[in-house]
Amino acid sequence: MSRRTAAFLAAAVTLLSPALARAAVEKSLPAGGGLDAVRVRVTVSPPALEAFVCAKAPCTDASSKGTEPIRIAPTDMPDEKDVRLQAVDLGNGRQVVWVHIPSKTLPGVAFDALVGGQASPFVHSSLTGFTKGQPGGMSGNAFQLLDAGGKHVVVTGQLREDLTVCGQDRTLLAPRALNPATLGFEDTSLDRLPSAQRAAATRLVATTHAGTVTDPMARLLVPVGASSGESTLPWSERRPGVGRGEFLLFRGAYEVPVSRLTVRVTPPTPTKGGAAPKSFFLVTTTKTYAVTLPEDAWLHPGNTYDVTFPEPLRSSCVSLVLDEAYDHGQAEVDVTVADVGAYSELETPGTTLATVAAALGAGGPRSDAAAGLLKRTGDRALAPLAEAWPKLDEQGRELAVDIAATGSCGQSTPLFLSALCDASKEVSRKAESALVRCNRASRIVDAVHDVKVLGCSKVAGMLALLGRDGAVGPLATQLGKGDKDMRAATRQAFATAARDVSGQRLSIALVDEGLSDDARLEMLRALGPRVTEVAAEATRILDRLLARGDDFATRYLSLGPIAALAGAGNRAEIERLSGLLSHDKEWPIRARIAELAIGVPGVQAALLTALDDENPRVREAALRAVTAQKVSAAAVGVERKLESDPWPFVRVAAADALGAMPPAADVDRALGTALKADSSSPVRVAILAALATHRARGFADVVRERVDDEREDPDVRVAAAHALGALCDAKTLDRLTELARAAADPMVDQDSLALGLAAVSALGAMHPADLAARLSKLRGEGVRDAVKAAAAQALAMTPACR
Repeated sequence: MSRRTAAFLAAAVTLLSPALARAAVEKSLPAGGGLDAVRVRVTVSPPALEAFVCAKAPCTDASSKGTEPIRIAPTDMPDEKDVRLQAVDLGNGRQVVWVHIPSKTLPGVAFDALVGGQASPFVHSSLTGFTKGQPGGMSGNAFQLLDAGGKHVVVTGQLREDLTVCGQDRTLLAPRALNPATLGFEDTSLDRLPSAQRAAATRLVATTHAGTVTDPMARLLVPVGASSGESTLPWSERRPGVGRGEFLLFRGAYEVPVSRLTVRVTPPTPTKGGAAPKSFFLVTTTKTYAVTLPEDAWLHPGNTYDVTFPEPLRSSCVSLVLDEAYDHGQAEVDVTVADVGAYSELETPGTTLATVAAALGAGGPRSDAAAGLLKRTGDRALAPLAEAWPKLDEQGRELAVDIAATGSCGQSTPLFLSALCDASKEVSRKAESALVRCNRASRIVDAVHDVKVLGCSKVAGMLALLGRDGAVGPLATQLGKGDKDMRAATRQAFATAARDVSGQRLSIALVDEGLSDDARLEMLRALGPRVTEVAAEATRILDRLLARGDDFATRYLSLGPIAALAGAGNRAEIERLSGLLSHDKEWPIRARIAELAIGVPGVQAALLTALDDENPRVREAALRAVTAQKVSAAAVGVERKLESDPWPFVRVAAADALGAMPPAADVDRALGTALKADSSSPVRVAILAALATHRARGFADVVRERVDDEREDPDVRVAAAHALGALCDAKTLDRLTELARAAADPMVDQDSLALGLAAVSALGAMHPADLAARLSKLRGEGVRDAVKAAAAQALAMTPACR
């Protein structure tokens, strides 16, 4: 090796040696207390934890060696400066090294180990912090180092996110303390409250309750967890010693201020080895109370003790943390609490659930407290709520529905039904949401046996939705009752409920002696096409109803079921429908039948006769039916209407009917003649549409005249322009182009604009080879967007002319 190379390597070692020193963190302890000397080394990269044990310090790499895996991913290892190695004094000359390696990316997660000078140097190691589960329910291991008068106490245990003393982020559970003599871990009790918190606690002295103990109206404090695992009452701490620091966790009702607690210590059957607390802490997220009991409760079975707060306690979290106990000189006792009852400030002498329910209308914190209390009473709140309902304001009724929603669905339904009809949209909405959540569990069919709750249309609809086929009976009894909207809603609800009901069951419902014939008619109307499944019963009911003769409403409302039966080929109902169309004295009935006759072949003869009915509305309805069915056999009669009917709306209907028929020379001739002769512009518009539909090219000259006549009604000229496109009238291409280009003028009037747009559409339909050139001016600067869009659409149209 050359001198130059050697000098370079020496310089490199000098430069690199500080980095090499920082790559490992070390801690050494001398021998003592029966333990050998130990040197602990943590290497960050690559991760390594090593322990070197020897009889006398310093221990070298050649000493007895042990290794322990670091349960942190290499990529999550911290910088060397964040690794902590601390000497832990266990007393009697014994020391161990605490190794703490925090995770770089997971807050609160670390790898902790204890290392001592013995043959197996690793006393303890674990990944600590919340490492398992999902947020809100995570768990993991814990490690704590406590100072105990110049020496240390090492404690391990478990953590649970959902089980902590109120106000604490982490509370050590199932603690185990390191025995300095054996270096093994043993169960222990642990004071969970810092000394500063204990010292600052508000001091309270419980009093022995005099007289009979009245149970709270509701369970405002519900045990949800305990340091001992079991959180049911009676509860015992089940830890070594007197269980100091063990705790019972309650979920509270924040909106309900608690004025006092009652605490019962002795369970109904006291256990051997049980004991009473002498003092305990009540901890919320913001306050701590130190409570002292006035006597050894284990010696006074059955006594209950009152804890009265200086101001009402408002918290959703309350922890009862044990402190001192009456141990009677025993080393091991199970300190017990049999029950804890919480009383709201609403619970004054003489207060009942009914008076609490009435307070829902008080507004502000008082009504919120009343609601919170009632929500925790279950179904016992329902009767008081029903009693208070008529006197509650809107806010109070909203709260009442919220409270009822916490009870059982079947018991709450009557109140929901009352709320469903409430004038307040929010009250009604909440009731509707609650019923939908309950679904079949609402037992709504049972609830509506009280007729009064069918007081609004929403109840009928909800009954059909949730009661399904069971709602048929209750809804049938309500058919035909109430105002127009209520009758329609009940009828629709019945149709919904009957959707999956068999025809046989519908027949039974129809003949129910408790129904009036008017209700039966409503049932037939609700059934729609399914009326054919009860044809025999329906015919008998219709016979009875129509025997009244002069009852216009009954005859009119019967037409739907009659037409449905006739459409299914029921000969008797075909004859009935035809007879009413021909002879009923009321024109609205005849007109309605003409509308319903569509698709009923057996009524066609009467329908053709109706073309000459004395009432124009009946004639119009008959013509509309002919249009829908394209009845060519009626052509002669329809042409006659177009030619001579005195009413323009009838002639419009006639033109539409002719346009719906297949093209025929006589039909087109009648249309062309009428186009020249009819004085009504709406009729001429209808005629032009009919000629366009038939593509009656022989009448292009007549149509062209309508376009060019500047005295013609603008709507007629527009219709004529559209028709020319359908007629493929090549002679008008230049004229249509002229009209279309006029629309490009930004100052053009509305009539000319409409005619120009129609001309553009007609050009698009004919689609001449030079269409783009003809429309080029419509796509320039300053042209209205509507005109540009029409031109683009015309260019994209499929040619209609061959």
